[in-house]
Amino acid sequence: MLLKNKNFKSKNRRNFLSPKKNPRHLCCSLVTRVFFWEQEKISRRIFSAQKLKTENKIFVSKNQNKPHTLVGGKNPQGFLINKKGLSEIVGYVLLILFVIIISVGVYLWLKSYVPEEELKCPEETSILIKELSCVNLPIPDRETVKEIKIILKNSGKFNIDGYFIRVTESEEQKIGTKDLSNYFNKVLSELAGVGNSATQHGGSLRFYNALESNDEKTAIFQVPYSFANPYSIEIIPFRFQEFKNKNRFVTCGEAKVLQKLECS
Repeated sequence: MLLKNKNFKSKNRRNFLSPKKNPRHLCCSLVTRVFFWEQEKISRRIFSAQKLKTENKIFVSKNQNKPHTLVGGKNPQGFLINKKGLSEIVGYVLLILFVIIISVGVYLWLKSYVPEEELKCPEETSILIKELSCVNLPIPDRETVKEIKIILKNSGKFNIDGYFIRVTESEEQKIGTKDLSNYFNKVLSELAGVGNSATQHGGSLRFYNALESNDEKTAIFQVPYSFANPYSIEIIPFRFQEFKNKNRFVTCGEAKVLQKLECS
């Protein structure tokens, strides 16, 4: 119908401006001519708008169940973009990148605390039990205790910073399982000689002053009679070694000493 109206108006304009069909056209003013031109422009715009609206309705009806948008306001190739799906994909990608960045950071942080090479004590690290004695001491109104006295000597060439001390309960047992460090008597040990001070820490005894080569230290333990039936004493020394400008704790397992204990 719009097309018919357009043709009708164009035809009337031609008839109005034709000298044969309308001799008065020469008397028409410029305003009249401009009026018809503007009317024609408006008609064209209305026709184009309605045509575009009709095409959009057809396009939407075909894809009414698919949320979409046009690229740049146009869709020359008919491609559809799902806004919701795109936002979810971007969210997943960002989440994965975030997890990867955190994992790399944690890995680098932990790597700085783990030595690249296995630390070992020098081969000439050695400790010797120079003297070992055990005496049962009855104490009035208290349980009988076993007083164990140990004199340790550094028989190697490197300093020793402390040791683990455990006891075994039978001949077949080759590894000590009962920790003896909790029964270390600091007062009696210091009275036995100067420089015997040590502190109990995490199942071990650490010297205040490192045990240097050929030096000796005395340690006295008072163990309750019901604690265990000790068969032998196991001592494993440890050191603090510098590694990459840091002091590292190193257990000298190869320098372990095991000696039989006899109580009287």
